[in-house]
Amino acid sequence: SSPKQRWIVVLSLLVCVVGIINAQLMAVTERFREIGTMKCLGALDSFILRLFLLEAGIQGLVGSAAGALSGGLFSLLSAVVRFGTVVFTSLPWMEAAGSLLFATGVGCLLSLLGVLYPAIVAARMLPVEAMRVEH
Repeated sequence: SSPKQRWIVVLSLLVCVVGIINAQLMAVTERFREIGTMKCLGALDSFILRLFLLEAGIQGLVGSAAGALSGGLFSLLSAVVRFGTVVFTSLPWMEAAGSLLFATGVGCLLSLLGVLYPAIVAARMLPVEAMRVEH
C-alpha cells in the first residue's frame, strides 16, 4: 500500500473514533438522571464505567461485523460481475475470513477506545448534579 492509502485509512479511522465519541457523549448526556439514580442507589464508579464499556463493546462488535460482512459481500458481488464465477474458485477464502475478523476486531477496538472518555465522565459524575439536570 502506498503512503497515500495509509493516510486515507488513518483519517477514516480518526473520523470513526470522533463519531463514536460524539455518539457516546450524547448517550451520557441523555442518561444523566439514570446515572444519578444508579449512583444514589450505590453504584460504584467502576460499575458505571463497565456499563458503558460493555454497551460500546457490543455496539462495536455488531456494527463492525455487519459492516465487514456487507463490505465483503459487495466486493464479492463486484468481483463476480467483473470477472465471472471464476472468483469463487480462485478466492483465498481463509485470507478473506481473516480480513473480516481483523476488520471486526479493529471496529470493536475503536468503539472501546471511543467510549473511554465519555465513560469516565459518566463515572465521575456526582449524583446530585446528575439528578438536578433537566432535559
